[in-house]
Amino acid sequence: MQDIFLTVITIIISMIMAWFTASYAIRKNYKEGKIQLFEIIIRYFILLINLFDKKTSKISEDNVSKRLYSSGISIIEKDLRALITNPYFNKLIEKNPKISKLLVLLQRNNIIAQDILKEPKYRLDFGIYNMFSEIFDALKKELPKKYLTKDPIYKEVLELKKSLDKQMKNDFTSDNNE
Repeated sequence: MQDIFLTVITIIISMIMAWFTASYAIRKNYKEGKIQLFEIIIRYFILLINLFDKKTSKISEDNVSKRLYSSGISIIEKDLRALITNPYFNKLIEKNPKISKLLVLLQRNNIIAQDILKEPKYRLDFGIYNMFSEIFDALKKELPKKYLTKDPIYKEVLELKKSLDKQMKNDFTSDNNE
């Protein structure tokens, strides 16, 4: 009887340990995925910061900046696709199904990037910007404040985002008034 009792206790302890280990691994992957996604979004905003001329607050006329933005978008698309395997990505899809549309828009942008670069008036794809902005806002609420204050680039990202949100709102308002 004592052998059976000892065996049952050992099995129960093993099951509890396995449950805690699996739970810890899932939480760790979830947290890492959230931070990876946040860093991908921050890289998108850094590309935007480099795309805009600081003096005029307009898109730079410099072809190097435009090509850097275009190639950076391609890398971001690949990084987002790699993140699909992380458990957090499933949670993100549940919270914001537009992420699938973002991946399609990024792929479309990468295909037509060379033609866009040749246009005399280079325009930002506000569909892509808007989706990154929405995801950024959602993540900003979930992450500890230290991720938004640990690096001066975050302040610059927040300032650019505020400016682009205002510009996007003005463009939308002026289009509807015409």
